[in-house]
Amino acid sequence: MYEELLEYLGVGVITMVVGALAINIILDKDKREQYNTVNTYIILFIVGIVIHFIVQQLNLDTIYCGKKCQARIIAKIANNAKAQNVNNVNL
Repeated sequence: MYEELLEYLGVGVITMVVGALAINIILDKDKREQYNTVNTYIILFIVGIVIHFIVQQLNLDTIYCGKKCQARIIAKIANNAKAQNVNNVNL
């Protein structure tokens, strides 16, 4: 439970930081001052938490992790097969 809470808070903070960077880099000075408020940062934090919740409910994180792990396993099997073929040729 504690780890899951830290995940939500971490994603919220990351979203807030990325949003703050986007505001300060993309917007011109007039609009930057308009959106550079505490309310904006609170909204960005909440949006990050909501996005993390939706991703977990739709199991998008396991789909991504599953494909990433499958790709690693396939690459490892391919490397092992290559190594075995090289060893067989040398025999």
